[in-house]
Amino acid sequence: MKKGSKAKQQEKHLQQWNEVDNLLHCFVNTSPFPIAVVDNENGKIYYWSQSAVDLLGHQPGNTKEWFELAYPDPEYRKKVIDRWNIEVKKASKSEQAVFTGEYDISCKDGSVKTCELYARFITDKLVVTLNDITAYKKAEADLKAIQAFAKKITETTPALLYIYDFELQKNVWTNQTHKQYFSKLIEKYPEMDIGSIAEVIHPEDFQDVIAKSTQMAEDATINQFALDIRIKSTDSDWKWMTLRVNSLKRDKTGMLLQSLGALFDVTDRKKAEIALEASETKYRNLYENLVDEVHLWKLKRDKSGEIIGWDLADVNPSALKAWNKTKEEVIGKSANDIFEFDAVNQFLPIIKTTFETGEPQKWEAHFQPTNQYLSMTSIPMGEYFISTGRDITDEKIHEQKLTKQNEELAQINEEFESINEELRQTNDELNKAKQIAEGSEKQFRQLFENMEQGFALHEMIYDSNGKPFDYRFLNVNKAFEKLTV
Repeated sequence: MKKGSKAKQQEKHLQQWNEVDNLLHCFVNTSPFPIAVVDNENGKIYYWSQSAVDLLGHQPGNTKEWFELAYPDPEYRKKVIDRWNIEVKKASKSEQAVFTGEYDISCKDGSVKTCELYARFITDKLVVTLNDITAYKKAEADLKAIQAFAKKITETTPALLYIYDFELQKNVWTNQTHKQYFSKLIEKYPEMDIGSIAEVIHPEDFQDVIAKSTQMAEDATINQFALDIRIKSTDSDWKWMTLRVNSLKRDKTGMLLQSLGALFDVTDRKKAEIALEASETKYRNLYENLVDEVHLWKLKRDKSGEIIGWDLADVNPSALKAWNKTKEEVIGKSANDIFEFDAVNQFLPIIKTTFETGEPQKWEAHFQPTNQYLSMTSIPMGEYFISTGRDITDEKIHEQKLTKQNEELAQINEEFESINEELRQTNDELNKAKQIAEGSEKQFRQLFENMEQGFALHEMIYDSNGKPFDYRFLNVNKAFEKLTV
């Protein structure tokens, strides 16, 4: 081979080698994993990839300088160096990259990066690859914190939590509250399978739970349900609980594999609801059977807030009977529309006073559309008011008749007073005449008794035809008596 030809060939090989070297540098610099090349014998660092410089900011020329920059805390640095030396020895005996551990590396900008370091010897050079797991470690720490927090919540919540597995047909996890609540049952049924669960749910409620669970298991569009059920407590009493179940895990076909359930003790609330329902029933019966009218009205206001009318929200049968209306005909309608009469104009002053004072207002009025006299009380309730009372038409009519009779009696009394006055005057005159007559009779008797001439007073006796046929003596004086002796 000619000398010139050989030189050209060497030049070509060198050019090819430089191209490969440039390609290798380009690959290393663009790799997402930072890389450093170190001479482990003298500690010289030959190369830092651009990604390593971007990540760390440092670009030291030897390992001594690297350790001081990356691990400024002397105590931590010593631990790193001791561990690093051990791992490098392992790498020198291995043909594979060796994971040397996780290291907290201080960067030039003051931040700290957590990196996994891998070491591998290529010929006599140590190639160190860094994997930045700072974000992963933070996410891991956050996840652990969330898990710890979630665990704390699940263990301290009063709710009874569990995870039910549909394939195994049993609970695969329960929180501490659940374990404590069902401690006696768990002693009897440690597995807490479907059979033991049936032991604690009231028979009337168990079928509802099974039906809802089956529906959610088979229908992937249903991811939760809630029921109020009765659960047997440790003291064998039935307690009301709200059961809330959410789908937790499904297979590829959508079939439910696991569900998360929560039980909340609502016994006191349920008792209150039952008592309230009984009370509502009682008062509804009272409301429906009251003789008095009861109507509930909702206010209507203009833009300025002034009351301009009211719509009917509810009404009892007594009022409907008086109005001669059905409930369907009146609910939701205004007073004016119901009665085809300007009721608002008649009663607006009363209602305004009711809401201005905030106090119930008692009133009586004649209502033309129903021809009723009403005695009512209007009571404010937020944006509603209740008017309740009774029809006093009969009382008013009786009162009017009584008033008329009293007026007639008063007139008669006046007439009697006039007659009595005349009688009193006549009586006075008669008394005077009597006194005169009595005085005259006394004088006449004295004269009659003392006359010297005999006198006799006779009374004639008549027959049926009116003819006198006899007489009798009524009186004689002393002189007449002497004549007849």
